[in-house]
Amino acid sequence: MTRGAVLIVTSWILAILTLFAIGIGFRTGLDIKLTGYSLDRVKALYIAKAGIKRAVIEKWVEYAEGKSLGLDAFSELWANNDECFKEIKVGDGTFTLSYSPGELDRSGKEITLYGLEDETRKININIDSNMPVLKYLLMSFDLGLEEAEAIVSAIVDWRDVDNIPKVVSAAAGGAEDIYYQALETPYATSGEKFKTIEELLLVKGITKGLYDKIADYITIFGEGGININTAREEALNAVFGIGYPELAAKIVDYRRGVDGKIGTDDDRHFTKGAFIIERGSRGLVEVKDLNDENWYGNIFGIRAVEYERIKELTQQEGLLSTASDYYRANVTACVDRVKKEITTVIKFDKPPEIREEGFSEEIPPPEIEYLYWREER
Repeated sequence: MTRGAVLIVTSWILAILTLFAIGIGFRTGLDIKLTGYSLDRVKALYIAKAGIKRAVIEKWVEYAEGKSLGLDAFSELWANNDECFKEIKVGDGTFTLSYSPGELDRSGKEITLYGLEDETRKININIDSNMPVLKYLLMSFDLGLEEAEAIVSAIVDWRDVDNIPKVVSAAAGGAEDIYYQALETPYATSGEKFKTIEELLLVKGITKGLYDKIADYITIFGEGGININTAREEALNAVFGIGYPELAAKIVDYRRGVDGKIGTDDDRHFTKGAFIIERGSRGLVEVKDLNDENWYGNIFGIRAVEYERIKELTQQEGLLSTASDYYRANVTACVDRVKKEITTVIKFDKPPEIREEGFSEEIPPPEIEYLYWREER
């Protein structure tokens, strides 16, 4: 073999080896990136869980100190606290717990609060006594009376055990298996309580567009009473019903306090029973006891007939509450370019000493139960 031929062969060998080395390097670099990405995903998951634990601890403080046990509102530190829940550094990443209370600031921008969200600010679709409330909520989204009644009837039929459609009128009725079995893709009714609100999409009359409108106003958790301190204006309107078109707006405006902002330490609150809140240099914060027949006199614009409606809902129907045991955590954790989102609903079970005897220093922390857990992948 001549020298020229050897040179050519050697050059080809070097070229092939070079390409091979480049390929190995590229594959190795890709493997390293994938390994790093997988590691960051794991880190983000545990940072998100740390955020949830931080929220649980903040709520535990309330029980441990015996504070606000009959009151849940936006101004409490577990419900709105930038220092604890906004872009909190943990290891290589951060976590944020946030939610929208459904209100706008003075510039018209949607407000974001940082902390746990009170789940009882929503309408529980598993509670029969809430069905008239749900009907009025549906009507507030431009549904007619008969259409709203038909959807509510279908919701009741979906979770009841019989197979007889609920009939409200000749034009408004529910739907049982005979309706769903006739669909192109047939299925049966559940015959039990909703396990997720997304299940509503299976119910007759609930379109994706309607679901998107009402999703932030409904829940499957809680005892049924809607918290007057945290409920959205539209939800309160639905609770009060026809005949009280301005009452919810008056309540929401009163809650904001002197500064006109929710989630600040001058917020005003409602309770059931005597209650005092101390906010440091601001002094005492105004609290209205719904069991006090004269509470409404100091709220601008509240008429006697409106007060009577609130009293009726509070004492007789039990549709209004002032406190909660159910809270939603929406947490987002970030590590480099990796993001992990977890949504969970937590029930806090007050110790018997709190429920029956009031606070004492011997009370242990409340037991908690995770009722719902969803991870966005």
